[in-house]
Amino acid sequence: VPMLFVEKAMSCSIAKADAVLEACRRYGTKYGSGLLRRHGNRYKAVRKAIEDGEIGEVKTAVHFGGSSLMHGHIHSIDTISYLLGDPKIKAVRGELRPRDLVIEGNRIESDPSATYQLLFENGVEASAVPGGQFFEMEVIGTEGSVRLLNNGSSAVLRKAGPTVEGLAQWMEAPLAKVEPANKTLACLEDLVDAHELGRRAHGDIEVTHHVTEACIGVAESHRQGGGWIELPVGNRDMYIFHV
Repeated sequence: VPMLFVEKAMSCSIAKADAVLEACRRYGTKYGSGLLRRHGNRYKAVRKAIEDGEIGEVKTAVHFGGSSLMHGHIHSIDTISYLLGDPKIKAVRGELRPRDLVIEGNRIESDPSATYQLLFENGVEASAVPGGQFFEMEVIGTEGSVRLLNNGSSAVLRKAGPTVEGLAQWMEAPLAKVEPANKTLACLEDLVDAHELGRRAHGDIEVTHHVTEACIGVAESHRQGGGWIELPVGNRDMYIFHV
């Protein structure tokens, strides 16, 4: 099989994700995922602004919006990772809702709501805030911030401005305008291009596996009382039913 386009989440356990990863490596299969925001033009423009140093040295990233773990936060963790340049996630911690949810038999029968924190190997931290009506992201640096609004329909760049009454002010700055494009089509075109040119896909199996492991690691953190869980996660059989 030369190419796979797989909806998210790629599996219900890390063990199953391991099997997919091993198969793709063995056969050289190019892999594209339904984690489509990394293929969105506006998200690409925001990532480029961050890479170009528009907000200085990145310190933290925040996801706003309550969400389930496997259906929603697989997107938020992947999107944060993409905007930061896909650094490795060193550790995760979080909790499931309701907070008194007890995981029995290493299995969760339905996709739970969740919040989380991420620690990347480059020292950047990220967190999920379960508030706000829309899926939004903000990346904050030493010289400004950039925020994706209303599920990525627009974005705002703010940069350090003049000091007023001893307080630093952030002023809105121009951000590259983009034309909306179909993210699914962009993903499929990238997948075919990766196959024909022999390169990695933008959301390839290595990236998707890593993000999936981090996502399920949040549930493992909840099971262990909310402490930090380092990756790779030791318990690879935690199963979260999700369709």
